[in-house]
Amino acid sequence: LWNNHDVSFKIKVGVYKSAVLTTLLYGAESWTLFRKHINQLDSFHMRYLRIISNIKPSDHIPNREVLTKCNISTYSLDISYV
Repeated sequence: LWNNHDVSFKIKVGVYKSAVLTTLLYGAESWTLFRKHINQLDSFHMRYLRIISNIKPSDHIPNREVLTKCNISTYSLDISYV
């Protein structure tokens, strides 16, 4: 899905938000999290937003721009508030 050029960017972001993040964060309210775990989840989040956006690591695009392009307002997944 992520590399399919026939699927629009908007649909890819929608699938990511509704399916991937939902699955990733299932049961998060009962997790015991440390800063290390939140950083790992944030890294996963940004890595996949870059894949969806077709941004290569060599492009050196700041995370804030990736979030803006994907229309996602926060950098952190805010797990501690789930």
